[in-house]
Amino acid sequence: GKDWRTAGGGEQLRLVPRESGRAPDAAEQLRIVMESEFRTKRLLNKGEEKVLAALEPIVAQLEPGWRVWTQVSLGEVLDGGTAEAFNTINAKRVDFLLVDADQRPRLAIEYQGQGHHQ
Repeated sequence: GKDWRTAGGGEQLRLVPRESGRAPDAAEQLRIVMESEFRTKRLLNKGEEKVLAALEPIVAQLEPGWRVWTQVSLGEVLDGGTAEAFNTINAKRVDFLLVDADQRPRLAIEYQGQGHHQ
């Protein structure tokens, strides 16, 4: 479908095509979300679930206080660089992130299962 935005002209509102290349503003983002139907989806595939089930007890035994987080955006883990660099890494995720008791990232694990070859 086409991407539209609302343009005001006095009391009347009309739909006009959104300028290509321009990110939607907050009102437009809200409209897009409100008009969408969302449903939940699996966070991990079956292979990743097996890795998590094996990894959690190992981490708990070797490093008490450490936790395993899944599907973490690199923008939540790395700081610095330009806004463009941040936007690029923020769209990337690591499958598993081990954090210490102070919630500091210590180890990222990327699982190369079947889901990564699609």
